Amino acid sequence: MKQTKTSLLIDAFAVYPETKSSEGIVNANWIAIMQKSGRKVSVISAFTGMGAKEASKGSTLLKTLFNFSKKSTRTLSGLTFRLLQKILLFQTGESNLFLRIWRKHHHQSLTTFLDNNPDSVVWVRILPCYSLYTILSVWNRKPFAFIVNINDPIDVKTLEDLTQPVPDWGDHQLLKQTRDCAQCWTFPSAKLATKISTLYGLDPDRCFVLPHVSRDSESLYSFPSETRNIRFIYSGTFYRSAFSKAVQEELRQFAQSSIGQKCDFRFLLSQYDDYSIEWLKSTFHQCTIQMGVTHEESLTFLRQSDCSLVFDGPLHSDLLKGKLTEAISDGIPIFAITAAQSSMDKLVLEYGGMTATPESRGDIEKKLVAVCEQFQQPAQQKVFYDKRKKVISQLSEQAIETKTNQLIEYAHKRFEWKIRHQSPEPSIPELVQWP
Repeated sequence: MKQTKTSLLIDAFAVYPETKSSEGIVNANWIAIMQKSGRKVSVISAFTGMGAKEASKGSTLLKTLFNFSKKSTRTLSGLTFRLLQKILLFQTGESNLFLRIWRKHHHQSLTTFLDNNPDSVVWVRILPCYSLYTILSVWNRKPFAFIVNINDPIDVKTLEDLTQPVPDWGDHQLLKQTRDCAQCWTFPSAKLATKISTLYGLDPDRCFVLPHVSRDSESLYSFPSETRNIRFIYSGTFYRSAFSKAVQEELRQFAQSSIGQKCDFRFLLSQYDDYSIEWLKSTFHQCTIQMGVTHEESLTFLRQSDCSLVFDGPLHSDLLKGKLTEAISDGIPIFAITAAQSSMDKLVLEYGGMTATPESRGDIEKKLVAVCEQFQQPAQQKVFYDKRKKVISQLSEQAIETKTNQLIEYAHKRFEWKIRHQSPEPSIPELVQWP
């Protein structure tokens, strides 16, 4: 008799395309894989219930409120909305009308789902932590099995000193409360899993690494056979902490060199300001800067490129970027500017890419030259092809789906043992804590 798979509810506030953010894209990629897994999968997100008519009606209201909440107070509509928001929330102690109404719809959708599917596993994905408020509220009334996925720390500065306690308020307190009710936690990197479990007192044996995932590519990148300019691409937010003066100086020197003049640079910026535009123009005298590019368009540009540029800020050494796994899934060579021994440094080197550290003077320019020389060295290209094959296999849709399925069944069995006392204690899955 074939065993029925435990049904899954994915509770993720940010899901692309309704939420256009890196978190939204990472979540959407993973959801798409699970929806093809043969398991019953439902989704609750910022503007979506579970396909129900009442959820659709709520979605229209929430989208309207969300759009108004993002308008500047310098506009009449933005100012009017904030005045109305203050009046409506005057006696509640709250300050965000969108979140107040969203939580109401979220609570209704989650409760309805669990009433109809009591043996399901809920997988809540943060940041942001909005979903945890409802998850814990509903769990306190009637326990259910849930997993928490943590893509980023609530406050990246808390990772600097693990000897200092995290605050006992707000989102920090919500995450602490999951210690006694979540069945397990997942993270995109082993370093982040270790630090978060230490800071919040999570059971380290139940903290698992589940890497970011991108769709499997139909054809992987091949080095060009003809001689032409090397195409570099950067896609994402312009972080001032990553694009420092020291980094700028080395990139400028490379761009002005004889090798650098045979390179084309394209920057697709999702968040930027006048400073970022000026920074890029003064660094690369011949570069293409584009804003407002859709995710689908950025993937097309990526697949037309020869090397993906990825930058890490000084406080991001434990994190992994979704843009990195997108480049890996298409087999694109990668050049990363990051701290030595960071999560990204280890993964990029294992993949066959090149990394440079801002702290080491001259390292960025030297490594960029090495990247360009690789295009003239067939032996080095073969090494890259061999290395990337191993990494891509570990980040494939099948690999992520297999890990995910193991954790869903573990969470369900542990809940049956710990809360319902209806089965023996399950064995903890022996998953590779990578990357």
